[in-house]
Amino acid sequence: MNAREVVIQHVEPMTLLSVDHVGPYMQIGKAFDTLFGWLAKHNLLAGEMRMIGV
Repeated sequence: MNAREVVIQHVEPMTLLSVDHVGPYMQIGKAFDTLFGWLAKHNLLAGEMRMIGV
């Protein structure tokens, strides 16, 4: 296993939208489908979007 360098960076405040996923990682696609479907329906898909998985 390779060690990764940890880098702490300041990030400007941003508006967030989240969708919960509970269960196997291999089924996380359903959560992304829900999220992107909602964003598209509300005309919020934009080039400056950032995806963050927590």
